[in-house]
Amino acid sequence: MEMKLLIAALSFMSCSVIADVKTLVHDVNGKSEVTVQNVGDTACTLNYKNSDYLTSEGMPIFYTFQVELHEGELQEGMQSWLPHGIKPGEPSILSFHDTTIGKIYEYTDNTSLYGELFYKTNLLTHFLAVDKILMRQGGVTINMPVYKKAEISNKTINVFKNCIKKLDKALLTFCKSSNDASKLCIAKKANANKGSVNELIKNDPEFIAAAKIKALKEARALDATKALEANKAFEAAVAIEVAKALREARVKAFKAAVDKAAAAKNRKKLTIFADNVEAPFHLNKFGHNDPAIAKIIKGGMRGNVMRVNYPADGGVAYYASNSGIDYSEYIYIEFDLKLISDHRADSKLNIKMDCFDSCSSGPYVIEKPRLGVWKHYQVRLEDLINNPGSNLDIANVNVPFAIFPDFGNQRGVAFIIDSVVMTNY
Repeated sequence: MEMKLLIAALSFMSCSVIADVKTLVHDVNGKSEVTVQNVGDTACTLNYKNSDYLTSEGMPIFYTFQVELHEGELQEGMQSWLPHGIKPGEPSILSFHDTTIGKIYEYTDNTSLYGELFYKTNLLTHFLAVDKILMRQGGVTINMPVYKKAEISNKTINVFKNCIKKLDKALLTFCKSSNDASKLCIAKKANANKGSVNELIKNDPEFIAAAKIKALKEARALDATKALEANKAFEAAVAIEVAKALREARVKAFKAAVDKAAAAKNRKKLTIFADNVEAPFHLNKFGHNDPAIAKIIKGGMRGNVMRVNYPADGGVAYYASNSGIDYSEYIYIEFDLKLISDHRADSKLNIKMDCFDSCSSGPYVIEKPRLGVWKHYQVRLEDLINNPGSNLDIANVNVPFAIFPDFGNQRGVAFIIDSVVMTNY
């Protein structure tokens, strides 16, 4: 029976010589059995068996942890015979629940015929610390045995660690034996440092819920007399726990407020025109015949606004800077517009950005507002960059905002512009 167990336990090692197996410790504690073995001076195994829990074949559940010296590295692995209900050859999740700190360590892989699970992870450390082990496939959860660290003596664990230290020394000797061996060891070590892609560490929701309930019960159990006798630090800690238990809804609201404040802190806004033209920008106008007439006027409660008239058919009013400016950190250009006059039967309004000669977004059509009503516009800079015919270089813009009716169909159009800004929110 023991030989059959040993063969199954070592079936996933690259090479195993049964004749060289040396038992270092065999510890029996009730129905629990722990065996530490040295295999051919190239591998160390720790086998934990508990007869309280059986597989579907009626064999005791066991876990075997092995560390093997192989091809320039110490390979770690774990094997377990499958509990009842787990099918070999299908994806499985093995979970270690450490209820002392409220963490769950999950490992995912296809389960082989004998339940071998290979990971570049120290599963033994978790195994010794956890209170509950679960294995599941799909939505089916199988309860595994409940183990505690006390079931394996420190003496037995130290024997296993000393066995591994000897493998470390043997590995060091091998790595120094030749240049090829040294290169192999360095390559293996670099690959090992990448960590396990199959490991997931998360908080245990049962632990968090139990901690909250415990805190609430303890707080309610304190009467006024004990609270007065307690020191200030203890009293403050109790007050915090009670507040957490009774105001969970407020905690969510507070978090939302914090997130909103953090987002507001990262907001950026660049003003081009608001009451006045802001430096380094200046207001220009252009026209082949009669240019557009653009000037700042009083706008009532809005303060100063910019009025633009088009007496002919080839004008443009725009804000410009003497040098190119990088606007890639902004998302939108925004402005307010109020149409004063427009008698055209077929009429459109356009905006554009320019980046010096022969570099422009080209005319970008905006929705025309109703006559005499203020309308707010928010245009994505990405839309200007992707506008048909655009070759806009957003990192070297000298005209961030130009506005005009369709060329050849402008005469008699008049409107008011206000609050021209760049934003990233």
